[in-house]
Amino acid sequence: MLQHRIVNIQPDLVVMAIIPPDLNLDRTPTIDSAGYLVGQKIASLLDSPLGEALRGIRLLYVLRDIGPRWVSPPQYLDPLLSRGEISDSYRYIQQFNETANQYGFSSVIAFLPRMEENAWGPLPDRLTQDGIRHLDLSFLGKEFTTGEYMASRFDRHPSPAVHRRIGEALALYVENQPEFLR
Repeated sequence: MLQHRIVNIQPDLVVMAIIPPDLNLDRTPTIDSAGYLVGQKIASLLDSPLGEALRGIRLLYVLRDIGPRWVSPPQYLDPLLSRGEISDSYRYIQQFNETANQYGFSSVIAFLPRMEENAWGPLPDRLTQDGIRHLDLSFLGKEFTTGEYMASRFDRHPSPAVHRRIGEALALYVENQPEFLR
């Protein structure tokens, strides 16, 4: 039996590390009646006899990944921020910052490195405008070739070497913040 323990931890810093697709809430899955994580837009289709057949032939995951792109384009943050609108995904960043402040924790939004140039668009300017501390680690992506960056030739996620650099850069950031020096 799993026991829950409350651990009294008082962090010096809380970090929200994000990539641009994290701000596309269309990617947020829901749980279908069979207990699988599926895209919100195709969940009702999958809770049907057709969905069961698709799951049986393993076509469910293909539809989950490409289906929503046919139904509607993803909702990205850039156009909304450029028009001065605040999306739900940006509200999550604001809530993270407000919650950290409420509990007296320092916080930072860390932009993880990407292979794309200017992947963040107007987000850094908006965070600065709103007084939300952020750390742009995008430059780390330029230190690697595509092959070194990718976890494997079929997986565009960052490799262990990229994660090591992210950790080094975060450690350097923390070292250079006066409020963390004791």
